[in-house]
Amino acid sequence: MSGIYRALFFLVVLPWLSGSLVAETDDEQPTPKTPLIPRAPQMAAWTITYTYKSPPPAKAAAGATNPAPTPAYVPEHLISLQVVKTGTIYHLTSTYSTGRKNESWIIGGRELTQMPEGPLFLRLSNGLRYDDFTRSDFPELSWLTEDTYTGLKKKGELTVFVFGSNNSKRPLTLQENIEFVMGTAVATPLGATPEQIKALQKKAAETFKASRYGDTQSTVLLDATTQLPVEWDDGKIDRIYQFTTPPTDNLVPPPEVVAEFKAWFQEVPR
Repeated sequence: MSGIYRALFFLVVLPWLSGSLVAETDDEQPTPKTPLIPRAPQMAAWTITYTYKSPPPAKAAAGATNPAPTPAYVPEHLISLQVVKTGTIYHLTSTYSTGRKNESWIIGGRELTQMPEGPLFLRLSNGLRYDDFTRSDFPELSWLTEDTYTGLKKKGELTVFVFGSNNSKRPLTLQENIEFVMGTAVATPLGATPEQIKALQKKAAETFKASRYGDTQSTVLLDATTQLPVEWDDGKIDRIYQFTTPPTDNLVPPPEVVAEFKAWFQEVPR
C-alpha cells in the first residue's frame, strides 16, 4: 500500500469502520418491549420469597440509660407465595412466618381460599382479593411504565432491565389499595362535587403512602430476555421471583374444591 493510500485508510476508512462497529454494538443493546411484563407461559410455576427489612433502632439521647428492650410484637407475615398455572387455573400456596399455610384455587376469575381449620372456603371475586390474575400474572407490578425504566445491568450472569420509582409517586398496587380502602375512612362533605371527592381521595392516598413508605424507592428487575420479574425491592420488602419446572399436566382441584366452585357458579346472582 502506497503512502498516500495508507494515509487515506487511517484518515477516512478506519474511523468510518470504527463508527460502524460502535453503532452496531449500540443497536444490539436490548430495550424493554411492551407489554413490559408479559403473561407467564400457559404452563408455569414460580415462587415469590419475601424478605422484610427492619427499621434501624432509635438512637438514645446522650447520657441516657437504656432499659432492657421489650420484645416487639411481630405480626404474622407472608414469607413465600408459590403459584402454579395451567391455562386459566391457578393454585396458590401461601406460607407465613408462623408456619401456617393457606391454599387457594382460582378458576374462571373466582378465587376459593381453603381455610386451615377444615374444609371451609372463603369466596373472593369482583376484585376483592389480593390474587387477581384476570389481566396480569403479576398484578403487583402493574404500576411499571416506560417512564420508570432506568437502564440495563447484570445481576450475576443474568442481564436485567432496571425500573425505579419513588413509592410516593407510583400508583397503589391492588393489595395496597385494598388495605388503603379498608383502613381509611374518607369523610365526604355534603354537596361535594366529583372533583372535590376525587381530590379528597387523592390526598388520603398520599397520606397512606407517606405513612407506609416514607421517602423510599422501589426498584424492579426484569429478565432482559423474557421480561418476567426477577426482583422487586420497595425499600421495606424485597421480593425475589424464582421460576421453577412447569407442570406437564393440567391442574385438577380436589373434589371438595370442585364441589364448592360448582355450587358457587350455579348460584343465581342477587
